[in-house]
Amino acid sequence: MKWLEEILGTCWSMDLAAKLEKTFNIPRLALAFLAIIFGILVLVFPYILNVLVALFLIVWGLMEALGSMGKRTRQ
Repeated sequence: MKWLEEILGTCWSMDLAAKLEKTFNIPRLALAFLAIIFGILVLVFPYILNVLVALFLIVWGLMEALGSMGKRTRQ
């Protein structure tokens, strides 16, 4: 539980970048790029999710339509 208190204390003191830099030996510039990439992913994730759901619904609708056409021609 001490590690959680340490992380929360670090977040409150706004020293998170320095703590990550020391802990994982990541240069500050690389940490900045990681933060930018993570921010972009957070912003783009809902759009990507919407596109995937829309594509799934289109494919599912086409499969249902083609399946019902196949049943209709067999009768």
